[in-house]
Amino acid sequence: MSCGLPIISSDLPCNEDILNNKNAILIDPENTTDIKNAILKLYQDEKLLSDMAEASIKYSESLTLKERAIKIVDFINEKN
Repeated sequence: MSCGLPIISSDLPCNEDILNNKNAILIDPENTTDIKNAILKLYQDEKLLSDMAEASIKYSESLTLKERAIKIVDFINEKN
């Protein structure tokens, strides 16, 4: 993400706090067709690739250790 790359990742709850439709294509990791289609989508759409790359860099700037720690503590507090 901090390298300015769009992301193809699994559509699982554990990714919801970092990944979204602006910086990632979320797929079923066990579905090879989904994986292929996500790769092709980025390969065939230069604007999408560029927009997602820019969004990745922008969002990664907010992922400081302090911010991540705050989010983890908030998550733990919500579950208690």
